[in-house]
Amino acid sequence: MQAVLIKLNSEKIGSLLPNEIDTIKHLKESMNYKRLISEKEEEILKKKVSISKWWLLGFVEGEGTFGYKHLVPYFQIAQHKKNFFVLEAIEAYFLKVFNEKSNVKFNYSLNKLTSVYSMTIVKVDVNFYYIVPFFWIFIFFK
Repeated sequence: MQAVLIKLNSEKIGSLLPNEIDTIKHLKESMNYKRLISEKEEEILKKKVSISKWWLLGFVEGEGTFGYKHLVPYFQIAQHKKNFFVLEAIEAYFLKVFNEKSNVKFNYSLNKLTSVYSMTIVKVDVNFYYIVPFFWIFIFFK
């Protein structure tokens, strides 16, 4: 709202003065910085997370990684700690889709510098028999 008011009240017609541009850039950079979510807001957000196979496919395309580290294949999804509940919902979805025989184990790690949690599956058999086929099926059965 403050950026809109700066634009509306600008003395320069058709554009902005350099100090007005700097003010708007500062406003943009400070958005959501150290934003705290109340418990009530968090509960509302948790209820809105509805995982489906198509939602998960899109989410993994944007936030997921398949790779190799020390010759071991892994699957990883990362989210800021304020969105940790999304990773928990994805874990619950995978556990529901894959039966208990799959031995899917999710490892979580927190990067303290960036406050980002990574959910990783490094077990070769789980990635080969469950995770990769789960996503391959979208290619063949659209």
